[in-house]
Amino acid sequence: MDISPTPIKSLIRAKEIAEEKLDYVYLGNVEGQEYRNTYCPNCKEEVISRNYNVVQINLDGKKCSNCGQEIKVIL
Repeated sequence: MDISPTPIKSLIRAKEIAEEKLDYVYLGNVEGQEYRNTYCPNCKEEVISRNYNVVQINLDGKKCSNCGQEIKVIL
């Protein structure tokens, strides 16, 4: 295929636009750990870390382990 990858700046801008309406937006298969993770919409702490095939979940049940905010996630 002769199609270039979407520029990271475009992906980041799309993420920013989506975050205006959605709480849980992340980018997959990109450099920059901060773009691949999920953050609590209340306290902004990282609740799900993604590093390609490795996922670390920092939740207490379905709540943010930092502030107790319910995180809408399917485990």
